[in-house]
Amino acid sequence: MTTLINRQFPSENSRPARLYKQFGELLIAIREKMLPDDTILLIDQEVVQLNSIDDDQPHLIKALKIGQQRILRLLADKHKIFPKQHFRNQWMILGMSSFGIPLGVAVGLMIKNLSLLGAGIPIGMVIGMSVGKKLDQKTLYEGRQLNIELKY
Repeated sequence: MTTLINRQFPSENSRPARLYKQFGELLIAIREKMLPDDTILLIDQEVVQLNSIDDDQPHLIKALKIGQQRILRLLADKHKIFPKQHFRNQWMILGMSSFGIPLGVAVGLMIKNLSLLGAGIPIGMVIGMSVGKKLDQKTLYEGRQLNIELKY
């Protein structure tokens, strides 16, 4: 598997440096999984493309995000492999929108005070996070979870 080239950033806490480090950690987590050669080849193509980009920071940031997104989508679609807390984050939003808002509307209409509309959102968030946590535990148990938690 191709590795990232070493780049020098003005500060280790800068956004490009953090994204570059996270991309490198993603590649390390992927190496731990036994993936077929065709998947490794596609990941290598993304890394080679990223290595060919100069250190122009706005362009590098965009390329890092797109490359990481492509790799994660490839792993999810072909092999059902996900990073840590993927489902928790996904279901938190789904819970707020699909459970929380209707629940808040129902409570607001029952009490005849629509200012309670927002009261259902935290309840929906908790429901969604618990469903997502269960799905994350299932992927961990089945060995389909990458050993990395991504920060966007």
